[in-house]
Amino acid sequence: MLDKMMFRCFLTMSACVCFCAVSGCGAGSDAPTRIDLTGSATFDGQPIATGEIMFIPDSRKGNKGPAGSAVIKDGTYTTAVGGTGVVGGPHTVRVVAFDGKSDPEAELPFGKPLFPEYEMNADLPAASGSEPQKFDIAVPKEALNPKKVNPADQV
Repeated sequence: MLDKMMFRCFLTMSACVCFCAVSGCGAGSDAPTRIDLTGSATFDGQPIATGEIMFIPDSRKGNKGPAGSAVIKDGTYTTAVGGTGVVGGPHTVRVVAFDGKSDPEAELPFGKPLFPEYEMNADLPAASGSEPQKFDIAVPKEALNPKKVNPADQV
């Protein structure tokens, strides 16, 4: 059940990224400056075989602008290839990861999920030149058992 739910989440995130890319989201002359990020993506110290990362500006901390994304392949990612750059500043970073062992019969083209969707907060670097900025993502083993958060506590 969790496998199919994670796969649907991955597809939904991918569809959102494609929609923004096709519709020209953030492409106007007054669009914020995006930067490319590159780095490693690990789970419990091991490279993530395949997955996706979403970078969502944290409006609660005054950051706004378009979301960014990247595809994880063999423990590394870059927003410059198959993704979209990010605006700098506070972000919510969401990671979906799979073991990379495709099982089409079980409707798992990316393999089994390694953990439920993982979310973290990060302050991403601001634009400085044209070179991608390094930002490594380390998902801890504790992501296997996420804490239940009471929505009333987040207000």
